Amino acid sequence: MPPRYTYWTILAGGQPTAFRAKDRKELLSTFKQIRRKQPDAEIKWFARGRLWESPEDVLREKPFGQKSKKGRSEKLEDRGRNWRPGGNHRDPRQAFKDIKKSRNQKRRQTRWEHEHRNDETNTPETTKRRERLTPDKVSSQNRLKSSKGKSGKHSRTDLKEQSVQKFRSSKNFAAGRRKATKARASLKSHKGDWKKTPATTRKSPNKETGFVHLVLFTPRPNLTSVERTALVESFNRAIQEIPSVKRARVGQRVVTGRPYEKLMKQDYDYFAVLEFDNRAGFEAYLEHPVHAELSERFFSAFQTALMYDYEIKKGKLL
Repeated sequence: MPPRYTYWTILAGGQPTAFRAKDRKELLSTFKQIRRKQPDAEIKWFARGRLWESPEDVLREKPFGQKSKKGRSEKLEDRGRNWRPGGNHRDPRQAFKDIKKSRNQKRRQTRWEHEHRNDETNTPETTKRRERLTPDKVSSQNRLKSSKGKSGKHSRTDLKEQSVQKFRSSKNFAAGRRKATKARASLKSHKGDWKKTPATTRKSPNKETGFVHLVLFTPRPNLTSVERTALVESFNRAIQEIPSVKRARVGQRVVTGRPYEKLMKQDYDYFAVLEFDNRAGFEAYLEHPVHAELSERFFSAFQTALMYDYEIKKGKLL
């Protein structure tokens, strides 16, 4: 890329082109092609805001480190930051900005005419005032018009209604303030009584258990309906008659098609969960006579089964 402020450039028709290079030899082939159609084309050296025949002319014109001896009238004109070689470069987005500005102005003018086409007053004075108004001032005028009558002034009825509304709002505010003050006073009076009485906590109907007995099983395919009924009745009897059993649940397996189901080597169709307060309650369940009948029927009814016991420790995961 050529330097920003000093470079060789090709001029055609007295105007600089976009062909630039640090070395003059790089432009010779392009210069020959342009010269065929525009014989007046030439190569110039651009430096210090001017065009020169060669870089040596720049050094001879103004030695490095010395001030120019030219008069004030001979100096170059003052160029701003937007100056570019080749003339005035306009912002390409300005045309779209002008179109948008004119479109918005037409919309405001149309809206203003639409809002004022049904005015009842068409006196010369109102017509002159309407001509002086611009769409930018319409919004403020409409706000004033909505709060005034047709004559342009506040009527006595409007002023009376406004004063009544203000009085009602202040009265409601004062009443609400008195209610809030009474509530705070009653709160302070009972605050001491609350400190004296101990706080009571509501006991949950489902007491937390500390020991769980889990059973996974699959019944025999040839299990008869009589055997199924006898197993269910024996299970219900054990739950009701053994006092250490706090809760019991039975469920059937549901296949959802998740990837982890493929990792299971054995499938179990049902599960049963028995919950106890502690390990002692579980041991009492095992030693109860009703459990012996349930155990006998269960071991004769399943094809495959697994049984696990877990102790629940509060606040500890591992």
